[in-house]
Order: sequence, then C-alpha cells, then structure tokens
Amino acid sequence: AFIAAFHKCKLQEDADAALGTDTSLYLGVSLMIFVGFGYLKTFLKAYGLGAVGFTLLISGVGIQWALILESCLRQADFTIDLPALLRANIDVVPVLVSFGALIGRVSPLQIILLVMIELPCFTVHKVCLLRQGEARPLVHDGGGTFLHVFGAYFGLAAASSLGPAGKEKLRSSSYQSDILALIGTVFLWMSWPSFVAAGQATRAAQLQALLNTVLALLSSTVMTFGLSQLLQDGRLDPQTVQNATLAGGVAIGATASVVGPFPP
Repeated sequence: AFIAAFHKCKLQEDADAALGTDTSLYLGVSLMIFVGFGYLKTFLKAYGLGAVGFTLLISGVGIQWALILESCLRQADFTIDLPALLRANIDVVPVLVSFGALIGRVSPLQIILLVMIELPCFTVHKVCLLRQGEARPLVHDGGGTFLHVFGAYFGLAAASSLGPAGKEKLRSSSYQSDILALIGTVFLWMSWPSFVAAGQATRAAQLQALLNTVLALLSSTVMTFGLSQLLQDGRLDPQTVQNATLAGGVAIGATASVVGPFPP
C-alpha cells in the first residue's frame, strides 16, 4: 500500500479528535463516496456491477494517493488523522464524477491510471487556487468549484479520448437499475450535508453549512417532483429524480456557511 511505503508517516491518536463531530462527518462522507456514488451509477442496466465495484476500487486507491499528494504539495509532515482522512475522501470525489462518463468503457488498469493522473492534477489545481485566495479568502464550501466542475470536464476529456461509445442498447436503464440508482440518490441526499460541513474551519460554520444544505436539499426535492410531473404530462422520470433532487446541495455548496435561509 502507498501508506505503508511512505517513511515519514505520523499517526495521530488523539482520542478527543477521533470522537464526536469529526467522526460523524467522516462517516457521512464515507457513506457518500462508497455507497452514494457507487449505487447512483447503477442506472445503466448492463454496468451496475462494475459501477459499484469500480467505485470501491477508485476510492481504495484514491484515498491513499490523496493522503500522500496533500502532504507533498502542502510541504507538511505526513500526518494521518481525521481531518487528513476527510480531505482525502473529499479529494476522491472528482475522480468519481469523472468515472460517470466512463462507465462500461474502461478496464481496472485504466481506472487506476485515471486515479493516478487525475488526482495530482486536481490537487495542484486546488492548492494553487487556495494559495491564490490567501489575500482574499476563497469560499469553496463543499468543493462546488473545485470538485464537481473539475471532475466533470476531466471526465468528458477522458471519454472523448476513448472515441465514440459503442453498443448503445447496453447504455440504457431498466426498472431494477433505476431502483438501485435511486438508493444511491437517497444515500447521497443523507450524506451531502456532512460533505459540505466537513470543509468548514469552525463548529459554528459547520452547523450553519449543515442546516443550509438540508434546507436546500428539501427545496430541490419538492421542486423536482412538482416540476417533473408538470413538464412531463403527470409522469415522474426516474433519472430526473435521481439527479435533480441533489441539485440543491450542489448549488448551496459555494455559500453554505455564509448565508442564511432568510434575507437579513
């Protein structure tokens, strides 16, 4: 493993840091990555097994690689504690977003290459932007700018390099695959507030971000079901529900800790 081969590893065993809020946030982010993203990608009926299995592979390799990259680029001691694990889990999200454009088109070896190439690019991008924003603090709650946009464009670039996708009939959904994907949506919905709150510096900011994210998700869920029926002749489209219900969490991510539910 990467971690075992890294000499200057320093484990933090502070019992207080391993309990309470940090642990809850870590569990929430882990559920989001391993279960939420994995099952959300099962919407393709022919590639559900690969979607869940390769999500586990990406996370397993990516978290270890992200721990090393973060410490190298920050020029800090290689410390393993809950904040470091949280950052590593969050850093894997862009790769999982990119994987959405590559489901059914890449082998395990290609997936590992994707992780090894994309994570350094993302980490450099993130560290450079954060340093650039030191004079003027850069708000990036939930990684709205860093994670989702970077992962989406990197995934599109990787997919275009593979050429056109074949076997179009296999790239459709079924009743069973839509159910599994909706399970992933539910886990993402429940875990998204923890994901947004995990990047906050203070407990007060974490609470503010968590509350605002829950309210945003509630609003987007209600609007999704209402507009889906209104715009589609009274029918609910499963893929619309799977994705649009999470739009509130993505949208509020950039300002979750600096705004409130009501105008001042």
